[in-house]
Amino acid sequence: MLPDHVRQYPVGRHRSGKNSGGQSLGFKTLITPSRDAQKRHLQRTGTLIRRHRGTSQEALIKALGPVITGWSRYYAHVAAKAVFVKMYHRVHHQLRRWAYWRHHKKGYRWRMHRYWQRKDGGIVFGKTRTLPRHPETPITRHAKVAGTRSPYDGDWAYWGLRLRKYAGLSPQEQQLLRVQRGTCGWCGLYFTAHDRMEVHHRDRDRTNYRFLNLMLLHRHCHDTVHRTHDKGHQVEKLHDRKRSRAVLQRQGAGQSAS
Repeated sequence: MLPDHVRQYPVGRHRSGKNSGGQSLGFKTLITPSRDAQKRHLQRTGTLIRRHRGTSQEALIKALGPVITGWSRYYAHVAAKAVFVKMYHRVHHQLRRWAYWRHHKKGYRWRMHRYWQRKDGGIVFGKTRTLPRHPETPITRHAKVAGTRSPYDGDWAYWGLRLRKYAGLSPQEQQLLRVQRGTCGWCGLYFTAHDRMEVHHRDRDRTNYRFLNLMLLHRHCHDTVHRTHDKGHQVEKLHDRKRSRAVLQRQGAGQSAS
């Protein structure tokens, strides 16, 4: 089953799609999450919520948050804004049933005050750590490649900056790529679609994820940085292990002979 629902809607000439020749087609194509995809998502969230009936709210948010975020980002490039609002209300209803199962002798207002809070003009699940909401994921349209462009035309600046709109990058990598203007923070060359990227910490504290402490590098540049700064890091050569093992055998033979 396809995860997307594709349909063409008849519209007027001002909102109609156009072909390659610029002629109006008389319809507009919209891609939305299919009903089967919505059903599978709600089944998964419902299963997780039932499994965490006896656990704390923090544990439930930790398990449910990545599911909501991942599903929303997958459909962030189609016309899914109305579906996101629908999924938010359906999951909110599942969470209300979770709270009722835990405190069925308490009132509705008591349960809402215990597990929910008002934030940014809406209601969020959680107190210290909040559950992500589907509508919080922004809809970003896919940018078409110009007809005269090619990955082999040598325009590294165009393709390097275009990577920030690539769906395979995390939001953190997209932001770093935009700040660095599509270039590597170590060698200064532009990223291409085939390059492997690594998020580098400027200081030695690997737990410091502040944005000013992060830098996006090529994977080979990232290895070079650590070989340069980590003086205790030694690169083992191909035959070092065999050579050292032979020496140990000779020493053992010499000791046994003595």
